[in-house]
Amino acid sequence: MTSPKISFIIPIYNTAIYLSECIESILTQRVELEIILVDDGSTDDSLTICLNYVKKYSFITLVHSQNKGQSAARNKAINLAQGKYIYFIDSDDYISRKQYIYKFNKATPSYKELSLMEEKDVLNSWCKKKRVDYKKLKALMNKYNNVSLLVEKHNKSFINSHLVSEKEYLDKLLVKDDPNILLDEEQRKVVLSDEDYTLVVAGAGAGKTTTIEAKVKYLVDRKNVDPNRVLIVSFTRKATAELKDRFARLQIPVNIATFHSIGNTIIKEADDERHRIVETGFMYKVIEEWLISQLDDEYFIKKILLFFASYLNIPFEEENVSLLFKTLSANDNTTIKSDLANVLEDYQKQQTQAKITINDERVRSIDECRIANFLYINGIDYEYEPLYQYGFVDTTKPYCPDFAIKIRGETIYLEHFGISQDGKNNRFSKEELEEYKQHIRDKIKLHKQHGTKLIYTFSKYNDGRDLIKHLDEELKALGIEFNVKKDIEIYKQLAAKAQDKYFHKFILLVCNFINRFKVDNFDASLKFDEWLMSIKNERTRLFVEIVKRCYYVYETKRMEEKAIDFEDMINNASNVLDQMIKNKEILPYDYILVDEYQDISLQRFDLCEKLSKASEAKIIAVGDDWQSIFRFSGAQIDLFTKFEEKMG
Repeated sequence: MTSPKISFIIPIYNTAIYLSECIESILTQRVELEIILVDDGSTDDSLTICLNYVKKYSFITLVHSQNKGQSAARNKAINLAQGKYIYFIDSDDYISRKQYIYKFNKATPSYKELSLMEEKDVLNSWCKKKRVDYKKLKALMNKYNNVSLLVEKHNKSFINSHLVSEKEYLDKLLVKDDPNILLDEEQRKVVLSDEDYTLVVAGAGAGKTTTIEAKVKYLVDRKNVDPNRVLIVSFTRKATAELKDRFARLQIPVNIATFHSIGNTIIKEADDERHRIVETGFMYKVIEEWLISQLDDEYFIKKILLFFASYLNIPFEEENVSLLFKTLSANDNTTIKSDLANVLEDYQKQQTQAKITINDERVRSIDECRIANFLYINGIDYEYEPLYQYGFVDTTKPYCPDFAIKIRGETIYLEHFGISQDGKNNRFSKEELEEYKQHIRDKIKLHKQHGTKLIYTFSKYNDGRDLIKHLDEELKALGIEFNVKKDIEIYKQLAAKAQDKYFHKFILLVCNFINRFKVDNFDASLKFDEWLMSIKNERTRLFVEIVKRCYYVYETKRMEEKAIDFEDMINNASNVLDQMIKNKEILPYDYILVDEYQDISLQRFDLCEKLSKASEAKIIAVGDDWQSIFRFSGAQIDLFTKFEEKMG
């Protein structure tokens, strides 16, 4: 007897309802083969079915085991296998979509043709002519038509069956790491399932890391997956360090990396040239030094000054930058939902304290900040909140007008009143508003009593014009000369304070914006110009023009120094993977697990997807649908809530 070409090994435990169908599917193969059935202590009719097939076919062998699990059952059969190739088949294995979708799609034209014949009532006669069993064909067509439901039913049965048969194993699955860990039912279902793309949603503290740990151990123990072909990706070094500690205790040498480190590894393997890795501090320094050096570029300086003309206390926290960027690049990153200036202004309206002027004064309101900047830019000598030499008779508290303007030896006091010209302010109650108006009258009266010159502005005027327009007219009416400062002089004032909070915030805003730009992997040669053509708000255009210049300055310096930043690691790795997919090169991964998936950005999602395509690996994502500490990195929650749709 010649040796079989393929040995099919089938571990069996209580799979009577699927076993015959499984064996029959192998018998249809047109190849010299042998089948080794390993009964692992079944308590249903599985053993009877096995004995019937052994009696019927000489090339089918039955081996008995004592409920030691699939791995032990397979190992026992390997020693008996005589085939040149060994193929493991689980009689009730979990069926993923990729396992059947190719054959399903390939059969679609035939199914449509047969269905059309059935509609015309000629299928039966066709079967007789072709000597095909009509009833079996109809049954097969029915299965085709309901394949998704059949697979779903099969998988549900598989999990329910193995929750029972594998209970003892699952109870002790992580005993090497921590004897107190006991998986709950949902975690066990995740461990047993084997879909192409699996999203595990769990609340904070619900054992997401434990689920990852258990899943990998099951893959290694029960599915014979090589741990070197498993990749776990997380967001931070701290998270990866914790995962490495836990798998070290399990003695499983699995690959664990951050997104950036796996990106860097892919780049290094594809490029012989070594790069220096730089962090955000490098970008900050490059942009800071360049902005300070731009004293001779009056055109560019004017753009910066116009941008800061009204509001200096700009947002810089990461989550605010994320909001600005999302607003600018909303609707699939191609259209503008609302402009950046509105977001900036909305943010600033929420700030009631800590306003900082060009002259580095902390003022009480946005309006006062605008007035101070107007006076400074127009070369009008002023003092903020000077002590007035006279006080009110009913209080010992000194009176400090908002501004004192010094002109030709004379002092003109300027008060800004936080109500409209017609005496309204929705922030005040009726009693508070009356009290505020009384203070206004008292101040005007005090200046009249002592013969000092007082002018004043309101937050809102009846004619709808801005308070700065009214202030401009008031000052010119008094004969005050405007000595407008040159752009370079103002820029020097800002640049001289490069380490101060104000200028520091601006550089941080630019750096964070550039990082977000890179996270979305935009093409700079197109995107900036696209925005500039779409944006109507002038202040938003100024910001984009400034960032565009800063971006190219940074990129030029980075390339000169052969440096690579964290975002480029991922973007460049994604490009390398594109080429690998095109060349049909295969990465050595069967499973890729993504920890803290709720923090995923489009950039990192693309990397995961391409890793999967370049390796044909299955993706298991674990995350919390509300907790996102990396939202500022461009995390997009729809990549979480629409996981299967996005993954395909």
